Amino acid sequence: MESPPHHYYTISEARAKGEVVVFYGHYPSNSIVSPRDVKKLLSLGVAYLCGHLHTAFGFLDPMWTRHSSGLLEVELADWYRNHRFRILSVDNDRVNWVDVVHPSWPVVMVARVQRYTMGHGAFRYMLKLLVFSNEEVLSVSVRVDDNLGHWITCQHRSGPLYTATVDIQLEAWDPQISEKDFVKTLQWLTLQLPVFAIIFLKKMLSYESARHRCGKWLVLGMGVTLAGQVPGILAWLILDSILLNGPLRLLLSLLAIVLWKL
Repeated sequence: MESPPHHYYTISEARAKGEVVVFYGHYPSNSIVSPRDVKKLLSLGVAYLCGHLHTAFGFLDPMWTRHSSGLLEVELADWYRNHRFRILSVDNDRVNWVDVVHPSWPVVMVARVQRYTMGHGAFRYMLKLLVFSNEEVLSVSVRVDDNLGHWITCQHRSGPLYTATVDIQLEAWDPQISEKDFVKTLQWLTLQLPVFAIIFLKKMLSYESARHRCGKWLVLGMGVTLAGQVPGILAWLILDSILLNGPLRLLLSLLAIVLWKL
């Protein structure tokens, strides 16, 4: 096996060339012996994809954390029980991913949302979507929100990549809304609902079927949704930090000593 200094040199050379470094492994960095050396090496990349803990018996799905170095560490649910696979996209060092239960078609991933100021209260949003299907895709259309425009036909760039341009005049939608509030709303939609997307295939899917397959959609009030997410949010804040970014080995050692004394 090559010496660690050689690995540092190779990765540093790749970073100097502007290449994106993504690490793959089985065990979480926090459970590996000599984790400081490992985390020092991993900090040179943008993400570390691992398994082993998977979803912590379903309590953390997905399980992920961001280290102080900026490294994104993400667990993936196992294939044996959950039939889960991950699609990862990198756009100008921005990492995004979506976990998909097989088989689920079509698969739509919002890879990037870029915002440009056009002046006079006008803004332009560039949406990049990755669309995968087991059937030929004839067209893809998006809509940012029910109250923010009509269906916009995406342009097919290459492979699974589709792009759309959304021009927004704030005053045209709601004179009371501020730019800050609008951006928050758009971010919520792109992260939680992605964007409304409907895909026309040779074997036509109904709107409800396409909408259901394109992501998790909010069908109840925001208050009910947030209340339902509280346990998951608390689990992520506490358990994710302990398992992936905390003194896990120390806690396990103390637990072993206590059990041995008993």
